[in-house]
Amino acid sequence: MSRAAFIREDGSERLVGAVTAYDLTLRIGSAQVHACGFNGDVLDPDAGNHQD
Repeated sequence: MSRAAFIREDGSERLVGAVTAYDLTLRIGSAQVHACGFNGDVLDPDAGNHQD
């Protein structure tokens, strides 16, 4: 996990989201291509705006 998001309420914290960046290496024929993958995950559906 690259970054984590917490909410502090009533003296306690809870994890509500995570952002992860990672390296991707793809092989196309004999060439290698480097790219970056990026995920943003909401771990707590009660936090923030969301649609079901």
